Amino acid sequence: MKKNIFAVLITMLILTTCALEGDIETLLALSSRGCAAPGSNFNEKLTWIRTNALDEGKYIIELDKNEVIAPITLTFSGKKVTIVLKGVGEIRTISLSSNGAMFTIASGVTLILENKVTLSGLDNNNNSLVIVQADAEFIMNDDTAVRGNSTSRNGSAGGVHVRGTFTMNGGYILDNKWDGNFVYTDFSAGGGVYVDNGIFVMNGGQIHTNSAYCGGGVYIHFLGKFTMKDGLIAANRSELYGGGVYNYGTFIMDGGSISGNTSFERGGGVFTSNDINISSTFTMNDGIISNNRANNTGGGVYVYEARFYMNGGTLSGNYSYGYGGGIYLWKSAFTKTSGTIYGYTPDDSNSNRVQISRDDTSVKSESGHAIYIGGTEIGKDDISEPTDMLVCMYISSTNMTSYSGSWVIYE
Repeated sequence: MKKNIFAVLITMLILTTCALEGDIETLLALSSRGCAAPGSNFNEKLTWIRTNALDEGKYIIELDKNEVIAPITLTFSGKKVTIVLKGVGEIRTISLSSNGAMFTIASGVTLILENKVTLSGLDNNNNSLVIVQADAEFIMNDDTAVRGNSTSRNGSAGGVHVRGTFTMNGGYILDNKWDGNFVYTDFSAGGGVYVDNGIFVMNGGQIHTNSAYCGGGVYIHFLGKFTMKDGLIAANRSELYGGGVYNYGTFIMDGGSISGNTSFERGGGVFTSNDINISSTFTMNDGIISNNRANNTGGGVYVYEARFYMNGGTLSGNYSYGYGGGIYLWKSAFTKTSGTIYGYTPDDSNSNRVQISRDDTSVKSESGHAIYIGGTEIGKDDISEPTDMLVCMYISSTNMTSYSGSWVIYE
């Protein structure tokens, strides 16, 4: 009975203040609810946490007004600390005052955004808005946002740069931009999120209206892994490859929607490309890839010397002006066990298609409205011997709902 009363008292203290010392502070810090740091503004509250943080402690910075801060590295002398940024009342915005990452989350630190908190960046910044270092974690919950940051830094992103773990449960990553000089060897792109050698899990939320040379919404490095379980990647744009997602590593789509993205070259929805030493893979188990556009090839999905496994989901309404309205495969392995890839049917909005141009919606023949396959080796349901002859295959009018098998054109 006494223990229960003591627990209630501790909970009441958690709701008011952390400005205590001794054993009570330890109990507060270890509480799963965390404790609210004292102070009149963000910097004062963070300073208090730096001074008093305990290992495994969780601390809440309540924001009751908009604030402007300089770039900060969240580190606590090697301690494992969780920081929660929580808005109070209306939407609270933290704006960046000068060049650099607003938050660099160091090893052992977890930063959580929740309840009407927006991080707002700068035009012509020299870094991502949030950097998640190895063994660090960044979590976005509902009613939060990372927005309005533009950078030209190679090996970066406008929004979030992930070397550790990033979990997006909700919120928005929007209006971020990578606008530097693209160099293939520098992995120098990513509008919304750049998954370096880290892990990105998207459980919800939206990544939209971001832009980059490659990977307008998300760019995945060859050591990175992106799992999309739900949410929306929409209205992003790339100058070259991957309007929605550029995958150089591992991309698993278990749900959600990639819709309405644009590439001015290849892969309006998803572009998957192989690294010299590592085989890049895109596995689609469920979800929807729809209404994406590529000005050249691969309106929905473009796969270049990589592997695409389709175990479910739907590709519909995607279009390009060159070849492969739904899917374009070049020297790649494609296996389909389930799911639907729409072909072209007049007046059917679900149709994947290849059309003449943006202004001329007349469809092109022999261009692969559903799938276009090009390469030097091709076999249906088998692996044939490679030849030097260019072999192309186009599927224009079949809605592939029942076919199960593989085309192997690069192995």
